Amino acid sequence: MSIWALIFSIIAYCFAINASYGCFYVTAKLPDDTAIGIINEGTLGFGLFSYSNPLNSFSEDVGYSCIVYNYDIADYFFDAPFKTARAFGIMGNISIGIPMIAAILLSCMTLSKGLLKLFTYMLFFGSFCELMTFIVFASEICTNYQCQFSVGAGLAIGGSIAAFITGWIFLKIPGVNEDDIFPGAMTAGGVVSQPAGTVTVQETVEPDGTKKIVKTTVNADGSQTVEETIEKPQAQAY
Repeated sequence: MSIWALIFSIIAYCFAINASYGCFYVTAKLPDDTAIGIINEGTLGFGLFSYSNPLNSFSEDVGYSCIVYNYDIADYFFDAPFKTARAFGIMGNISIGIPMIAAILLSCMTLSKGLLKLFTYMLFFGSFCELMTFIVFASEICTNYQCQFSVGAGLAIGGSIAAFITGWIFLKIPGVNEDDIFPGAMTAGGVVSQPAGTVTVQETVEPDGTKKIVKTTVNADGSQTVEETIEKPQAQAY
């Protein structure tokens, strides 16, 4: 199962990162009188963190370049829905990226059940965050200029689905108990716990030669059985 977790986590992260930082989440046609430093030629792409601008006409390249929003454009576009979508994009990338690293580690090590459950919750949350980036359609750029669904929005849906599948796979991966990883873990009371079946023997010799032997056995339920034996010194014959 770990190989499938690795494959789907990489897919989910690649989709999520491109959905957030690409410049074609939506497309829109701005009016010609928009004086915010954008070269307005036809329909342009707008992402959560960058926008598309036609390349310089003197360049040999053909296409668009992604440019990070400057302060003027940020003041023009960044209303509450747009900022919220950006925040969800960041949280989604983090929530999917960390489990992806864990999936890579699963190829050479075993993780505890607690960590696997944590990464599962992170992936489900990341899947939710990717869908919540669609709040951008409630921003002014979409309500005023009738923006259209584009590649980035599709990648967000793909990333959400892949993250959810990865979380479901993480649920199926067998983990190990924390007690097996840390057999001598410190309990809340400050006492070192030992795995079931552990037997310790402590011998104490009194000044008069009496030997006190204490045998402690850890039971399966965590309780301890203590057996105490006292051996008195034998009288020496002359």
